[in-house]
Amino acid sequence: MVAVMLSKRRLDEFRGDPEPAVRAHFRGLEDAPALDDARPVAKWFGKIEMPSTTRPAAARGMAFVGDAAQASDPLFGVGCGWAFQSADWLAEEVGPALRGSDRELDRALRAYRRRHRRELGAHHWLISDYSSGRRFSPVEKLIYSTAARDPELAGRLEDFAARSISGVAGTRRMLARATLVRLGLAGQAAEDDAAGCVRRRGVQ
Repeated sequence: MVAVMLSKRRLDEFRGDPEPAVRAHFRGLEDAPALDDARPVAKWFGKIEMPSTTRPAAARGMAFVGDAAQASDPLFGVGCGWAFQSADWLAEEVGPALRGSDRELDRALRAYRRRHRRELGAHHWLISDYSSGRRFSPVEKLIYSTAARDPELAGRLEDFAARSISGVAGTRRMLARATLVRLGLAGQAAEDDAAGCVRRRGVQ
């Protein structure tokens, strides 16, 4: 799949027949995959407006999964994964209640709605905020610039970008690590953690 996401000021370049513009755009990118010998297997299409939207993942007698519950900026590639994940959460929360009463089912739906918001709400907010085209915040500049030279922070950033850790907790962990590195205390923090583990195990 080939995708190009550009600002609206370049819209006229891609209107009408987008294929030549897409190929030209890729040829101008450093280390980009070569498309000159590639052939399309489906029609090219574009979308001018793709707002990030969200709604409660469940209400009385109904539930939503995937984009029906939360549609985030496709640049981050989370749509399909979150669709499968939210369907799995729905099955876990609601499945056992399907043979029970309506009250039990509504309770299970509320549990699913809370879980969906807890797991994905912060990620969706961060993605929507980032996709506005704003400049990097001071916190983002600190984290990104420090991750470029600190492997541990780079790993935390990868986990965050892959949505393997929650939005709030992930941001806190990355900010804490970036601050320690910038202050030159990262090595001391690791030594303190190791010493704490030894003391907890009863080793002198």
